[in-house]
Amino acid sequence: MFTRDQDAYLPQRLMDKLMCFINYTEMARVTGVPFNYLLSRGQSIKVLSQLFRKANDDGYVIPSMKSEGIDDIFFPVFLSTPH
Repeated sequence: MFTRDQDAYLPQRLMDKLMCFINYTEMARVTGVPFNYLLSRGQSIKVLSQLFRKANDDGYVIPSMKSEGIDDIFFPVFLSTPH
């Protein structure tokens, strides 16, 4: 069995080996988004952030559009038992 110190040490070694904190910090700095956005919003926030930044530098404006997420769409369904 592992002690509590050993249980806590293994994830810390893994984080140090993969340099997760350092990589996420640098990604947040480069893309200009908050650290927690990288963890919660995935790849799309990084791409959009860079796209908006480049468009702004070149004098373009990208309009904001309402997204139609999967929660906004309702499909009525009739379920029946197979014959």
